[in-house]
Amino acid sequence: MTNTAEVGNPERRGNGWFVPSGDKGIGYFVERLEGRWRCTCPSFRWRQTNECKHIVAVRRILQQGNGVES
Repeated sequence: MTNTAEVGNPERRGNGWFVPSGDKGIGYFVERLEGRWRCTCPSFRWRQTNECKHIVAVRRILQQGNGVES
């Protein structure tokens, strides 16, 4: 799965996913709005990258077929 030292396993919460990050109990919220991914992490917010490691983790879970739409 996507459980690494940097990114934990995404957990479905409401309209998105909570993705644990790092070892300090921090995590970020990932959601898909109007066909576009969004994450609350600094990398996504300030650099405006198309995908951060948290979005990649959610997409990986979805591709594994856990019954959640991508």
